[in-house]
Amino acid sequence: MALGTWTAYAPTTHEEHVRRAGDALLAIPPPPGWRPLGPDDELLRTLLPDEET
Repeated sequence: MALGTWTAYAPTTHEEHVRRAGDALLAIPPPPGWRPLGPDDELLRTLLPDEET
């Protein structure tokens, strides 16, 4: 449900990034009770490393 909402409200310019993020979270689910602490969340950084580096 959360991924669907995220996808629905993401700007069209970010659709591909949101799709990849959702795929990564579904492939490697976070631990029970995990909630992202923001865009610099350690788990998100592990699953979705910056493309600019």
